[in-house]
Amino acid sequence: MRGRRARRLALLVALLLGAVACTPAAGAPVAAGTTGGAGTPAPAGSRAPTTGEPSASTGSAVATRATPDTRSGGAGPGTTTGSTASGPTASGSASGSGESTGSPSPTARPAGTSPDCPLSCYRRADPVDLPAGVAPEASGVVAATGGRAYFLLDDATGVSDLPVVDARGALLGRVRVAGLSARNGEALAGGSCGPAAGRCLFVGDIGDNAERRDDIVVHRLREPSVRPVPSAPVPADDLHFRYPDGPHNAEALVVAADGSVVVITKPGARPGQDPAHRIYRGPAAGGDLALVRTFVPPRPASPLQSLLTGTVVTDASWSRGRLLLLTYDEVVEYRAPSPTADPASFPDWPHRELVDPGLPQQEGITATDRGPADCGYLAVSEEGPGGSRGSMVTVDCAAP
Repeated sequence: MRGRRARRLALLVALLLGAVACTPAAGAPVAAGTTGGAGTPAPAGSRAPTTGEPSASTGSAVATRATPDTRSGGAGPGTTTGSTASGPTASGSASGSGESTGSPSPTARPAGTSPDCPLSCYRRADPVDLPAGVAPEASGVVAATGGRAYFLLDDATGVSDLPVVDARGALLGRVRVAGLSARNGEALAGGSCGPAAGRCLFVGDIGDNAERRDDIVVHRLREPSVRPVPSAPVPADDLHFRYPDGPHNAEALVVAADGSVVVITKPGARPGQDPAHRIYRGPAAGGDLALVRTFVPPRPASPLQSLLTGTVVTDASWSRGRLLLLTYDEVVEYRAPSPTADPASFPDWPHRELVDPGLPQQEGITATDRGPADCGYLAVSEEGPGGSRGSMVTVDCAAP
């Protein structure tokens, strides 16, 4: 609770600062590689690796930034510049380098991956409040198979169910999860059930602001139907994991094709800084986490709350060769070289900043996945300072 109050205080101060901050005009392009509101170019390689750890990626892959639009307008066209960082491809070879302008072609993509939608197609809808008592501390969201419904996770202590809402935020029901009583549920992901066929939901009880927990727990359950929502508790496997180097706080979790989990830590608040994050992998059956690497998230084009917290990851979503990384002030899209790429290697992939959801305390994101041409996403937020309800917003986009 202390960490949550601190975040809300930081948000309140950031909102006050935002009233006088200079930010780009809506719809205006922001140069790739800029550090924030002033548009000052960031020197290449200016973020140093953390001493004694695997090198931290500085997000040097090709980046395109979309300035947040107005409620009815579109994103700026953006410009792609720079060289693609060396990283693994599907065949294990390093990717090439080059320079281009404009948005990626919406049809040039590996089979089975999401389309590269032009930035100009993204439209942010009006945010909607969730019903009273439904995930007021929303911290995770996953689109149900087929879209048009969403599983939510609330990070309050003792949570034992997953509310299900439709695209308008109306409550469809609550999925009770057998054995779930989360200490600090901060992440919700969909992905492979591992050896078993089908799709599972992964409830990440991985929050630890005080960094005191001996282990973290991920509850894995087969994705239930949402029409209707089941009345009986859904059985779940309780997967326990332990970090190799002591406790960490984390709010982001994705699942690889083999059912292993990838956890992205969240460093403590460091005003004005871009702290290194750690990526860990855990086996599908639970056990010891292994440190994969460290990386530094790209700085948002228009920082607000991150001026107080630093640029920190609050959630991630992995679907069809696209990883969406959420911070308090941005959505960064990483594109995989193939649909079978390892999501833990995403810092090496080309990336661009998409339209910011603009919610007061955004801590959950999911690809909407409504069809093969869909590039949209949905974000959820805690109630924020002075609020009493969680909220959600959809950013729609479909490839031509």
